[in-house]
Amino acid sequence: MIYLIIFIVSCLLIIISGLFKNNKFFSKLLLMVGILLPCLLAGLRHYTVGTDVKGYVYPMYQFAVSSTNFKNYLSNHWTISWQIKSVSKYEIGFSALIYIIGKITNNFQVLLFFIQLLMVIPIYFGIKKINDNPKFISFGILVYYFMLYHVSLNIVRQFLSIGFIFYGSCCLLKDNNYKKFIMMLLIGSLFHSSAIMGIVLLIIYFLLNNRKELKKVVVIANHKIPIQKVISFIIIIISTILVFNPNLLIKALQLIGLKKYISYINGDVTFSLKTFIFRLPILLLLLANFKRFLDSDKNSYFYVAVFCLDIIVSQFVSVSAYAQRISYIFQTFNLILVPKLCELYNKKNIKKIIVVLVIAYLCYYWNYQFIKYNRGETYPYIYFNK
Repeated sequence: MIYLIIFIVSCLLIIISGLFKNNKFFSKLLLMVGILLPCLLAGLRHYTVGTDVKGYVYPMYQFAVSSTNFKNYLSNHWTISWQIKSVSKYEIGFSALIYIIGKITNNFQVLLFFIQLLMVIPIYFGIKKINDNPKFISFGILVYYFMLYHVSLNIVRQFLSIGFIFYGSCCLLKDNNYKKFIMMLLIGSLFHSSAIMGIVLLIIYFLLNNRKELKKVVVIANHKIPIQKVISFIIIIISTILVFNPNLLIKALQLIGLKKYISYINGDVTFSLKTFIFRLPILLLLLANFKRFLDSDKNSYFYVAVFCLDIIVSQFVSVSAYAQRISYIFQTFNLILVPKLCELYNKKNIKKIIVVLVIAYLCYYWNYQFIKYNRGETYPYIYFNK
Protein backbone atom coordinates (compact mmCIF):
# COMPACT_ATOMS: atom_id res chain seq x y z
CA MET A 1 0.00 0.00 0.00
CA ILE A 2 2.88 2.39 0.67
CA TYR A 3 3.75 2.38 -3.04
CA LEU A 4 0.17 3.07 -4.13
CA ILE A 5 -0.33 5.82 -1.56
CA ILE A 6 2.83 7.64 -2.63
CA PHE A 7 2.00 7.25 -6.34
CA ILE A 8 -1.52 8.64 -5.93
CA VAL A 9 -0.62 11.50 -3.56
CA SER A 10 2.33 12.53 -5.74
CA CYS A 11 0.19 12.71 -8.90
CA LEU A 12 -2.62 14.56 -7.12
CA LEU A 13 -0.19 17.17 -5.77
CA ILE A 14 1.19 17.76 -9.27
CA ILE A 15 -2.36 18.30 -10.58
CA ILE A 16 -3.38 20.53 -7.65
CA SER A 17 -0.22 22.64 -8.03
CA GLY A 18 -1.58 23.74 -11.40
CA LEU A 19 -4.71 25.16 -9.75
CA PHE A 20 -2.71 27.79 -7.87
CA LYS A 21 -1.24 29.73 -10.77
CA ASN A 22 -1.89 33.02 -8.95
CA ASN A 23 0.07 31.82 -5.93
CA LYS A 24 3.42 30.74 -7.35
CA PHE A 25 4.95 29.96 -3.95
CA PHE A 26 2.18 27.56 -2.92
CA SER A 27 2.06 26.05 -6.41
CA LYS A 28 5.81 25.34 -6.38
CA LEU A 29 5.61 24.01 -2.83
CA LEU A 30 2.93 21.46 -3.81
CA LEU A 31 4.88 20.52 -6.91
CA MET A 32 8.11 20.10 -4.94
CA VAL A 33 6.41 17.84 -2.37
CA GLY A 34 4.84 15.81 -5.18
CA ILE A 35 8.25 15.24 -6.80
CA LEU A 36 10.08 14.56 -3.54
CA LEU A 37 7.63 11.94 -2.20
CA PRO A 38 8.80 9.07 -4.49
CA CYS A 39 12.40 10.11 -3.79
CA LEU A 40 11.78 9.88 -0.03
CA LEU A 41 10.19 6.48 -0.53
CA ALA A 42 13.28 5.34 -2.43
CA GLY A 43 15.57 6.86 0.18
CA LEU A 44 13.92 5.29 3.21
CA ARG A 45 14.07 1.74 1.86
CA HIS A 46 16.32 -1.04 3.10
CA TYR A 47 19.35 -1.88 0.96
CA THR A 48 17.73 -5.25 0.11
CA VAL A 49 14.90 -3.52 -1.80
CA GLY A 50 16.20 -3.74 -5.36
CA THR A 51 18.50 -6.56 -6.49
CA ASP A 52 21.27 -4.33 -7.84
CA VAL A 53 21.25 -2.09 -4.76
CA LYS A 54 22.56 -4.86 -2.52
CA GLY A 55 24.68 -6.14 -5.43
CA TYR A 56 26.81 -3.04 -5.99
CA VAL A 57 25.34 0.23 -4.64
CA TYR A 58 25.61 -0.69 -0.96
CA PRO A 59 29.11 -2.25 -1.22
CA MET A 60 30.36 0.81 -3.15
CA TYR A 61 28.87 3.12 -0.53
CA GLN A 62 30.63 1.25 2.27
CA PHE A 63 33.95 1.54 0.42
CA ALA A 64 33.33 5.24 -0.22
CA VAL A 65 32.80 5.93 3.49
CA SER A 66 35.81 3.90 4.62
CA SER A 67 38.30 4.95 1.90
CA THR A 68 40.97 7.53 2.63
CA ASN A 69 40.79 9.07 -0.85
CA PHE A 70 39.15 8.60 -4.25
CA LYS A 71 42.03 6.58 -5.68
CA ASN A 72 41.88 4.21 -2.73
CA TYR A 73 38.10 3.97 -3.17
CA LEU A 74 38.46 2.92 -6.82
CA SER A 75 40.88 0.13 -5.91
CA ASN A 76 38.34 -1.73 -3.77
CA HIS A 77 36.67 -4.96 -4.88
CA TRP A 78 34.17 -7.49 -3.54
CA THR A 79 32.71 -10.87 -4.45
CA ILE A 80 29.05 -11.58 -5.17
CA SER A 81 27.56 -14.72 -6.72
CA TRP A 82 31.09 -16.07 -7.29
CA GLN A 83 32.01 -12.98 -9.30
CA ILE A 84 34.68 -10.45 -8.39
CA LYS A 85 33.41 -6.88 -8.66
CA SER A 86 35.61 -3.78 -8.63
CA VAL A 87 34.66 -0.15 -8.03
CA SER A 88 36.92 0.93 -10.90
CA LYS A 89 34.90 -1.18 -13.36
CA TYR A 90 31.80 0.95 -12.87
CA GLU A 91 31.18 4.18 -14.77
CA ILE A 92 33.10 7.11 -13.30
CA GLY A 93 30.03 9.34 -12.92
CA PHE A 94 28.18 6.78 -10.83
CA SER A 95 31.27 5.92 -8.76
CA ALA A 96 31.94 9.63 -8.11
CA LEU A 97 28.31 10.26 -7.15
CA ILE A 98 28.44 7.55 -4.47
CA TYR A 99 31.83 8.74 -3.22
CA ILE A 100 30.83 12.41 -2.92
CA ILE A 101 27.48 11.81 -1.22
CA GLY A 102 28.96 9.08 0.99
CA LYS A 103 31.75 11.37 2.19
CA ILE A 104 29.52 14.43 2.69
CA THR A 105 26.58 12.76 4.41
CA ASN A 106 27.84 9.37 5.64
CA ASN A 107 24.23 8.25 5.18
CA PHE A 108 23.11 5.52 2.77
CA GLN A 109 19.49 6.71 2.82
CA VAL A 110 20.52 10.16 1.61
CA LEU A 111 22.39 8.50 -1.25
CA LEU A 112 19.32 6.49 -2.31
CA PHE A 113 17.20 9.66 -2.08
CA PHE A 114 19.54 11.64 -4.37
CA ILE A 115 19.82 8.78 -6.86
CA GLN A 116 16.04 8.72 -7.30
CA LEU A 117 15.91 12.53 -7.39
CA LEU A 118 18.39 12.52 -10.28
CA MET A 119 16.01 10.17 -12.11
CA VAL A 120 12.71 11.91 -11.37
CA ILE A 121 13.79 15.51 -12.08
CA PRO A 122 14.86 14.99 -15.73
CA ILE A 123 11.80 12.79 -16.32
CA TYR A 124 9.49 15.48 -14.89
CA PHE A 125 11.09 18.28 -16.90
CA GLY A 126 11.15 16.10 -20.01
CA ILE A 127 7.39 15.55 -19.87
CA LYS A 128 6.87 19.24 -19.05
CA LYS A 129 8.96 20.21 -22.06
CA ILE A 130 6.51 18.34 -24.31
CA ASN A 131 3.35 19.54 -22.55
CA ASP A 132 3.29 21.81 -19.48
CA ASN A 133 -0.34 21.02 -18.58
CA PRO A 134 -0.26 19.67 -14.96
CA LYS A 135 -2.81 16.96 -15.86
CA PHE A 136 -0.66 15.78 -18.77
CA ILE A 137 2.47 15.81 -16.61
CA SER A 138 0.70 13.97 -13.80
CA PHE A 139 -0.55 11.29 -16.19
CA GLY A 140 2.96 10.84 -17.61
CA ILE A 141 4.41 10.56 -14.10
CA LEU A 142 1.71 8.01 -13.24
CA VAL A 143 2.83 5.87 -16.19
CA TYR A 144 6.38 6.12 -14.84
CA TYR A 145 5.31 5.02 -11.36
CA PHE A 146 3.35 1.97 -12.52
CA MET A 147 5.65 0.83 -15.33
CA LEU A 148 9.18 1.93 -14.45
CA TYR A 149 9.52 3.19 -10.86
CA HIS A 150 10.17 -0.30 -9.44
CA VAL A 151 12.67 -0.97 -12.21
CA SER A 152 14.49 2.25 -11.23
CA LEU A 153 14.78 0.97 -7.65
CA ASN A 154 16.72 -1.97 -9.03
CA ILE A 155 18.85 -1.04 -12.06
CA VAL A 156 19.79 2.39 -10.74
CA ARG A 157 22.78 3.10 -13.00
CA GLN A 158 20.84 2.52 -16.19
CA PHE A 159 17.89 4.62 -15.04
CA LEU A 160 20.12 7.50 -14.05
CA SER A 161 21.34 7.35 -17.63
CA ILE A 162 17.84 6.95 -19.10
CA GLY A 163 16.52 9.98 -17.20
CA PHE A 164 19.04 12.30 -18.84
CA ILE A 165 18.58 10.75 -22.29
CA PHE A 166 14.81 11.12 -21.97
CA TYR A 167 15.12 14.82 -21.10
CA GLY A 168 17.58 15.37 -23.94
CA SER A 169 15.21 13.61 -26.35
CA CYS A 170 12.34 15.85 -25.25
CA CYS A 171 14.50 18.92 -25.94
CA LEU A 172 15.18 17.47 -29.36
CA LEU A 173 11.48 16.77 -30.04
CA LYS A 174 10.26 20.15 -28.80
CA ASP A 175 13.02 22.57 -29.77
CA ASN A 176 15.08 20.61 -32.33
CA ASN A 177 17.96 21.13 -29.88
CA TYR A 178 20.71 18.74 -30.98
CA LYS A 179 23.33 20.31 -28.70
CA LYS A 180 21.32 19.70 -25.54
CA PHE A 181 20.57 16.13 -26.60
CA ILE A 182 24.28 15.39 -27.12
CA MET A 183 25.09 17.01 -23.77
CA MET A 184 22.48 14.88 -21.98
CA LEU A 185 23.74 11.79 -23.82
CA LEU A 186 27.27 12.45 -22.58
CA ILE A 187 26.05 13.00 -19.00
CA GLY A 188 24.02 9.79 -19.20
CA SER A 189 27.07 7.85 -20.39
CA LEU A 190 28.87 8.85 -17.17
CA PHE A 191 26.34 6.71 -15.28
CA HIS A 192 25.85 3.78 -17.66
CA SER A 193 27.59 2.84 -20.91
CA SER A 194 24.29 1.76 -22.49
CA ALA A 195 23.56 5.48 -22.92
CA ILE A 196 25.18 5.13 -26.33
CA MET A 197 21.86 3.52 -27.38
CA GLY A 198 20.56 7.08 -27.33
CA ILE A 199 22.22 7.46 -30.72
CA VAL A 200 19.46 5.22 -32.07
CA LEU A 201 16.92 7.81 -30.90
CA LEU A 202 18.96 10.57 -32.53
CA ILE A 203 19.08 8.70 -35.86
CA ILE A 204 15.34 7.99 -35.78
CA TYR A 205 14.58 11.64 -35.02
CA PHE A 206 16.84 12.88 -37.80
CA LEU A 207 15.36 10.50 -40.37
CA LEU A 208 11.75 11.31 -39.45
CA ASN A 209 12.08 15.03 -38.79
CA ASN A 210 14.38 16.20 -41.54
CA ARG A 211 12.45 19.31 -42.61
CA LYS A 212 13.58 19.00 -46.22
CA GLU A 213 12.05 15.54 -46.44
CA LEU A 214 8.79 16.08 -44.52
CA LYS A 215 6.66 17.04 -47.51
CA LYS A 216 7.93 14.25 -49.77
CA VAL A 217 5.78 11.25 -50.63
CA VAL A 218 6.43 7.84 -52.14
CA VAL A 219 4.00 6.56 -54.79
CA ILE A 220 3.26 2.84 -54.43
CA ALA A 221 0.49 1.30 -56.57
CA ASN A 222 -0.94 4.76 -57.28
CA HIS A 223 -1.09 5.52 -53.53
CA LYS A 224 0.78 8.49 -52.14
CA ILE A 225 2.50 7.46 -48.89
CA PRO A 226 4.28 10.02 -46.67
CA ILE A 227 8.04 9.51 -46.63
CA GLN A 228 7.92 9.40 -42.81
CA LYS A 229 5.66 6.37 -42.91
CA VAL A 230 8.01 4.57 -45.29
CA ILE A 231 11.06 5.39 -43.15
CA SER A 232 9.24 4.25 -39.99
CA PHE A 233 8.39 0.94 -41.66
CA ILE A 234 12.01 0.45 -42.75
CA ILE A 235 13.26 1.19 -39.21
CA ILE A 236 10.86 -1.40 -37.77
CA ILE A 237 11.85 -4.04 -40.36
CA ILE A 238 15.59 -3.51 -39.80
CA SER A 239 15.12 -3.64 -36.01
CA THR A 240 13.17 -6.88 -36.27
CA ILE A 241 15.85 -8.46 -38.46
CA LEU A 242 18.60 -7.43 -36.02
CA VAL A 243 16.78 -8.69 -32.92
CA PHE A 244 15.89 -12.07 -34.38
CA ASN A 245 19.33 -12.52 -35.97
CA PRO A 246 21.77 -12.35 -33.01
CA ASN A 247 24.88 -12.63 -35.21
CA LEU A 248 24.01 -9.41 -37.04
CA LEU A 249 23.19 -7.67 -33.77
CA ILE A 250 26.46 -8.80 -32.20
CA LYS A 251 28.34 -7.19 -35.08
CA ALA A 252 26.28 -4.00 -34.59
CA LEU A 253 27.10 -3.90 -30.86
CA GLN A 254 30.79 -4.40 -31.61
CA LEU A 255 30.61 -1.53 -34.08
CA ILE A 256 29.20 0.96 -31.52
CA GLY A 257 31.46 -0.16 -28.66
CA LEU A 258 29.05 -2.25 -26.58
CA LYS A 259 30.96 -5.55 -26.65
CA LYS A 260 30.31 -6.23 -22.97
CA TYR A 261 26.57 -6.59 -23.65
CA ILE A 262 27.04 -9.36 -26.20
CA SER A 263 26.78 -12.01 -23.46
CA TYR A 264 23.28 -10.72 -22.63
CA ILE A 265 21.96 -11.58 -26.10
CA ASN A 266 23.95 -14.74 -26.64
CA GLY A 267 21.16 -17.12 -27.61
CA ASP A 268 18.23 -17.61 -29.95
CA VAL A 269 15.49 -15.00 -29.68
CA THR A 270 11.97 -16.41 -29.79
CA PHE A 271 8.67 -14.57 -29.82
CA SER A 272 7.46 -13.89 -26.25
CA LEU A 273 3.67 -13.73 -26.35
CA LYS A 274 3.43 -12.60 -22.72
CA THR A 275 5.73 -9.63 -23.31
CA PHE A 276 3.69 -8.65 -26.36
CA ILE A 277 0.37 -8.97 -24.51
CA PHE A 278 1.57 -6.57 -21.82
CA ARG A 279 2.07 -3.94 -24.51
CA LEU A 280 -1.10 -4.82 -26.41
CA PRO A 281 -3.46 -2.33 -24.65
CA ILE A 282 -1.25 0.61 -25.67
CA LEU A 283 -0.93 -0.82 -29.18
CA LEU A 284 -4.73 -1.16 -29.50
CA LEU A 285 -5.21 2.39 -28.25
CA LEU A 286 -2.71 3.57 -30.83
CA LEU A 287 -4.30 1.61 -33.69
CA ALA A 288 -7.77 2.86 -32.73
CA ASN A 289 -6.59 6.44 -33.22
CA PHE A 290 -3.74 5.88 -35.65
CA LYS A 291 -4.62 8.44 -38.34
CA ARG A 292 -5.68 11.11 -35.84
CA PHE A 293 -2.50 10.56 -33.84
CA LEU A 294 -0.27 10.87 -36.91
CA ASP A 295 -1.99 14.15 -37.78
CA SER A 296 -1.94 15.49 -34.21
CA ASP A 297 1.78 15.91 -33.63
CA LYS A 298 4.84 16.64 -35.78
CA ASN A 299 6.71 13.96 -33.79
CA SER A 300 4.00 11.31 -34.01
CA TYR A 301 6.04 9.07 -36.33
CA PHE A 302 8.92 9.20 -33.86
CA TYR A 303 6.67 8.03 -30.99
CA VAL A 304 5.25 5.23 -33.13
CA ALA A 305 8.68 4.05 -34.27
CA VAL A 306 10.07 4.08 -30.71
CA PHE A 307 7.02 2.24 -29.37
CA CYS A 308 7.47 -0.44 -32.01
CA LEU A 309 11.15 -0.69 -31.09
CA ASP A 310 10.14 -1.29 -27.49
CA ILE A 311 7.89 -4.17 -28.56
CA ILE A 312 10.63 -5.65 -30.76
CA VAL A 313 13.60 -5.23 -28.41
CA SER A 314 11.62 -6.49 -25.40
CA GLN A 315 11.57 -9.88 -27.12
CA PHE A 316 15.12 -10.31 -25.79
CA VAL A 317 13.42 -11.49 -22.59
CA SER A 318 13.36 -14.94 -24.25
CA VAL A 319 17.17 -14.92 -23.99
CA SER A 320 17.54 -13.42 -20.51
CA ALA A 321 16.01 -10.87 -18.16
CA TYR A 322 19.18 -8.77 -18.50
CA ALA A 323 18.80 -8.58 -22.28
CA GLN A 324 15.33 -7.07 -21.94
CA ARG A 325 16.85 -4.07 -20.16
CA ILE A 326 17.85 -2.67 -23.55
CA SER A 327 14.17 -1.91 -24.22
CA TYR A 328 13.77 0.45 -21.22
CA ILE A 329 15.28 3.38 -23.10
CA PHE A 330 12.41 3.03 -25.61
CA GLN A 331 9.71 2.14 -23.09
CA THR A 332 10.29 5.45 -21.29
CA PHE A 333 8.53 7.27 -24.15
CA ASN A 334 5.26 5.68 -23.02
CA LEU A 335 5.29 8.53 -20.50
CA ILE A 336 4.44 10.82 -23.43
CA LEU A 337 2.69 8.44 -25.82
CA VAL A 338 -0.01 7.24 -23.39
CA PRO A 339 -1.18 10.72 -22.26
CA LYS A 340 -1.12 11.93 -25.88
CA LEU A 341 -3.32 9.03 -27.01
CA CYS A 342 -5.83 9.76 -24.25
CA GLU A 343 -5.89 13.44 -25.23
CA LEU A 344 -7.21 12.56 -28.70
CA TYR A 345 -10.71 11.92 -27.34
CA ASN A 346 -12.74 15.12 -27.48
CA LYS A 347 -15.89 13.92 -25.75
CA LYS A 348 -15.40 14.20 -22.00
CA ASN A 349 -17.37 11.08 -21.05
CA ILE A 350 -15.52 8.88 -23.55
CA LYS A 351 -12.20 10.41 -22.51
CA LYS A 352 -12.91 9.64 -18.84
CA ILE A 353 -13.74 6.02 -19.68
CA ILE A 354 -10.52 5.64 -21.70
CA VAL A 355 -8.44 7.19 -18.89
CA VAL A 356 -10.02 4.85 -16.32
CA LEU A 357 -9.36 1.84 -18.56
CA VAL A 358 -5.73 2.90 -19.09
CA ILE A 359 -5.21 3.37 -15.34
CA ALA A 360 -6.78 -0.07 -14.74
CA TYR A 361 -4.32 -1.53 -17.25
CA LEU A 362 -1.40 0.23 -15.54
CA CYS A 363 -2.52 -1.12 -12.16
CA TYR A 364 -2.74 -4.65 -13.54
CA TYR A 365 0.68 -4.32 -15.19
CA TRP A 366 2.18 -3.03 -11.93
CA ASN A 367 0.56 -5.72 -9.77
CA TYR A 368 1.53 -8.57 -12.10
CA GLN A 369 5.10 -7.49 -12.78
CA PHE A 370 6.24 -6.04 -9.47
CA ILE A 371 3.96 -7.51 -6.80
CA LYS A 372 3.01 -10.97 -8.01
CA TYR A 373 6.32 -11.82 -9.73
CA ASN A 374 8.46 -9.33 -7.78
CA ARG A 375 10.68 -8.22 -10.65
CA GLY A 376 13.81 -6.59 -9.29
CA GLU A 377 12.97 -7.66 -5.72
CA THR A 378 11.30 -4.40 -4.66
CA TYR A 379 8.35 -6.05 -2.92
CA PRO A 380 7.60 -6.06 -0.05
CA TYR A 381 8.77 -2.58 0.81
CA ILE A 382 11.14 -2.72 3.79
CA TYR A 383 12.20 0.36 5.77
CA PHE A 384 15.88 0.85 6.56
CA ASN A 385 17.27 -0.20 9.92
CA LYS A 386 18.61 2.62 12.08
